[in-house]
Amino acid sequence: MFRDDCGVSGRFSAVAQLNEEVVPPPRRWRGICRSWWMLALSVALVLPGILEHVACAAPPSLQFFFPAGGQQGQTVEVSCAGSFPRWPVEASSNREGIKVEALAEMKQKLRVTIDQKATPGLYFIRMHDAEGATTVRPFAVGSLAETAEQEPNDAPGKPQLLPASTVINGKLNKAGDVDHFSLALKAGQTLVASAMANTTLNSPMDAVLQVCDARGFVLLHNDDERGLDPMIVFQVPRDGQYLVRIFAFPSAPNSTIGFAGADSYVYRLTLTTEAVIDHTFPLAVERGKPGELAFHGWNLPADLRHTIAPAEDLFRTIVVPQTTGILRLPAYSFSPTVALNNAETPEAQEIDVPAAITGRIGVPLEKDKFAFDLEKGKKINVVAASRKMGYALDPLVRIRDSNGKMLVENDDAGGSPDAALSFSAPETGRYFLELEDVNGHGGFRFVYHLTVIPAVPDYQLSLAADAFVVAADKTVEVPIAIERKEGFAEEIVIEAIGLPEGVTAEPVVSGPKGDASKSVKLVIKPTNKGVSGPFSVIGKAGEATLQRTAQFPVAGTSRRLSQVWLTVLP
Repeated sequence: MFRDDCGVSGRFSAVAQLNEEVVPPPRRWRGICRSWWMLALSVALVLPGILEHVACAAPPSLQFFFPAGGQQGQTVEVSCAGSFPRWPVEASSNREGIKVEALAEMKQKLRVTIDQKATPGLYFIRMHDAEGATTVRPFAVGSLAETAEQEPNDAPGKPQLLPASTVINGKLNKAGDVDHFSLALKAGQTLVASAMANTTLNSPMDAVLQVCDARGFVLLHNDDERGLDPMIVFQVPRDGQYLVRIFAFPSAPNSTIGFAGADSYVYRLTLTTEAVIDHTFPLAVERGKPGELAFHGWNLPADLRHTIAPAEDLFRTIVVPQTTGILRLPAYSFSPTVALNNAETPEAQEIDVPAAITGRIGVPLEKDKFAFDLEKGKKINVVAASRKMGYALDPLVRIRDSNGKMLVENDDAGGSPDAALSFSAPETGRYFLELEDVNGHGGFRFVYHLTVIPAVPDYQLSLAADAFVVAADKTVEVPIAIERKEGFAEEIVIEAIGLPEGVTAEPVVSGPKGDASKSVKLVIKPTNKGVSGPFSVIGKAGEATLQRTAQFPVAGTSRRLSQVWLTVLP
């Protein structure tokens, strides 16, 4: 037995057909039918509005920008990949120097105006509207001229012609994509080719760079010089045309055999024969004091040095005019140290604790040694950083006593090739710290930043998200993770600062024990509709003398930022 659209038994239809006359359904069935039709009509009228409201209520989302950067003094049209139910949207940068505007007539297109005096480096941009905000994504500003990659350039015989110094904004946008670029070089020049993709832009690619002759014969090859991003320094042997090619594999290995590509395989490829700064000695500065930095790289003037003015910042961005290369250096409350060349001076170098040491394992099997005194029971934390800073060293550190007995060592820490260890002195006396490459390698870029810091109680605050949305008549919770270091056992008062007008949040207290010692939640309560803006979360302990700011990680980078975004719905 079947039922027709009104839910009437099929036998009525059959009888009607046999008698060739219309047999009206019973009154009870007519009532049911009418009810169903009314319900269907209501749904038809209301459902599109509901779906439209749901779609419109979704906050925007942002994956990446293309191009992912631009030159000082230029205006760039930029596509933003992601989901934007409403357009145009607003945009905010974490620092001055660029102006970002959504083009109303072109969905998901931005106009980025870069000030001529904008400091080169990364700018973190967030898109937002009345329904919410995206996470931040990086946009790079540089000093070299820039150009867009142009297809077809897959074959060595059909490369894109370039000047000797430029930044190419490109994509490997399909499986098997290989981009070729051709430039004229002269004997004796040094070409620096460096790709920015996975490590900074979070592109899901493991890129490979090759320098070839005009026929496509590979002269140099590199794939993982800076994390998963490649870099090549090529000494030009003779005048002529040379090819630079870039291709990639997936950053997350899979069973695919062949070169990979996708719309998200975005890169910035710098090709230059001009001055490039790679690192400086030291790789740190002292807070509140002037300092002199000695620069190392390629095509630099001899003995290039730079004096920095005093500042209280925790990090200093170092940019030298007429050079490419941006350094972000930590600032300490004590003077940093430069390691002696242990290949020439094998004796251990005397250091005081605390120490921040910059050095280089310049030749294979070289070992840098440092001597320091420590009282019984005193604890130090030692960190040797290189790979996370984009350099080549895979550090191994160890501590020995005055008799040469090895007491502790470490190679990789926290899932990183960089090394870290903690050490408590068993006796008062002299100890020796050694650092070398775990594979016995060495060279110009085997640079390290080594810190030896007394272990003192402290804490750190972290945020898992950087954007929150709340209705005006509701509340939203902001979770804060608390890492207590070296037995830190004081109460921490945690509060939100800089909230939009009409929004409040009561401070919360993290005690030394229980669940609240590890995490707390700030409850944000709005009274105004339709307001939005950035705010920060801070902690205060020890009569407010020990203040820390909560930070969140930026995907694909080593950076951590502190300004999160709140949207109160209209």
